[in-house]
Amino acid sequence: MISVQLTPIRPERKFHRKNVSTVAGYRSGMIRATVEIADLSVAGLKIVTASPMSVGSRIWIRIPMLEPQECVIAWVDGCTAGCRFEKPLHPAVLDVLVQTHAAGR
Repeated sequence: MISVQLTPIRPERKFHRKNVSTVAGYRSGMIRATVEIADLSVAGLKIVTASPMSVGSRIWIRIPMLEPQECVIAWVDGCTAGCRFEKPLHPAVLDVLVQTHAAGR
């Protein structure tokens, strides 16, 4: 089941994050895996994965309903990583993703 919840913006954040819980495909070179998307904004996303991640690495994330998005790993904390989109999402695209993946759909 997919759930969505707004996360309050912190002063140092430039963009509101929206908590989501959905699965996406991930690729880094020859490595392919599945990741859980924990939150999403127009600028990036937070993923949870069993695959090791390194800050500065370039990866591709296949978010449901979108073509693969190129990202750079901004931070890593254990199995959680923050990813910055190379090309930010349009706010309307983010809204559609959140509406589509809302609980009960």
